[in-house]
Amino acid sequence: MNGALDIGYGQLALSLIFILLAGAASLRLRLGIERDLLWGTVRTVSQLALMAVVLTWVFEVDAWYVVLPIYVLMILFAARIIRGRVRATNIRFSSATCWSVTSSWISSSRRARGICPSIFFPSAAW
Repeated sequence: MNGALDIGYGQLALSLIFILLAGAASLRLRLGIERDLLWGTVRTVSQLALMAVVLTWVFEVDAWYVVLPIYVLMILFAARIIRGRVRATNIRFSSATCWSVTSSWISSSRRARGICPSIFFPSAAW
């Protein structure tokens, strides 16, 4: 095993049981969220499928000049999404948000490879 979990179609279908239960509860309690639940499910599945295709291609590419712009775009989009969820208006998009996402990515990628100093990030657990 390479650290990734293989999820089959049966397991994916099994996970939809919880969505069906939520839909049934919405119908039973007359909450009126069935359409939002269905639309959210379709969006989630399609976005995850698209990300799987893109990330599979990114991990197969062995050229830093192709992968680096993709990482930068991913960081910018993540920062934009995070900034959209923050209610404070005095935070600039390019400052704290981008730095937070970038430093988190650098930290996690270094820990995963075990090259951070063990004083700050013990890599024995990884």
